Amino acid sequence: MLKSYRAVLVSLSLLLVFVLSGCSNAAPIDAHSTGIWDHYFVYPISYMIQFVAHHIPGASFGIAIIIMTLVIRSAMIPLAVSQYRSQAKMKKMQPELQKLKKKYGDVSKDLEKQKQYQKEMSELMKSGGWNPLAGCWPIFIQMPIFSALYYAISRTEEIRTSSFLWVNLGHADPYHILPIIAALTTFIQMKVFQSNITPGEQVQMLKMQQIMMPAMILFMGFAAPSGLVLYWITGNLFTMTQTIVLRKIMEREELQLQKA
Repeated sequence: MLKSYRAVLVSLSLLLVFVLSGCSNAAPIDAHSTGIWDHYFVYPISYMIQFVAHHIPGASFGIAIIIMTLVIRSAMIPLAVSQYRSQAKMKKMQPELQKLKKKYGDVSKDLEKQKQYQKEMSELMKSGGWNPLAGCWPIFIQMPIFSALYYAISRTEEIRTSSFLWVNLGHADPYHILPIIAALTTFIQMKVFQSNITPGEQVQMLKMQQIMMPAMILFMGFAAPSGLVLYWITGNLFTMTQTIVLRKIMEREELQLQKA
């Protein structure tokens, strides 16, 4: 269920950027930009990228986007820990949830039965300490950052016209290499994440998402600015590493609790 919500949120953020590409304000972004969105979201992202590119020796705007992504994702580690712990609790609750599902069977045609099932399921989740929103917070935070980065790139001439490797950060990759890498890293990230899910319907749902999400990212990446795709790739690599490290830490903690 959580993976379903997460996939929908990611899809909405990607769709938002795709739509914004056709209705973006073309006015340059700077310290004098007015409005809550421009002044408090877009300009700070633009300023951070320019600051890193200008003050770190050897840094380019592409490197600045990578560093900015790592800083943002590092600041979100506490949320990732909360998300991972919530998933661990959900995994432990799966046997009880399966029993509850077996007890009620198909509830789609019986409204009263459906209400009772949802009530008992909510009580079970509450007693197990599982918070369904824990896994959504990182996505909620990333959506405005993702959109603000799009505007920061498209409305800051210095970033928009700069080159990194073989691409222009303000234009789509002409060779489609970055979109392919973005799709591949998304697929691998979801495979790494899958090991935290108990076999069953959730895995079947995730397998479908493992095809749909990379395909969507590949399609969006063909039209998105290369700087935005670079942000996505860096975020994927960070999340994969984070998931592996957190898994090892949690497994070690659980082993210590069992020995105690």
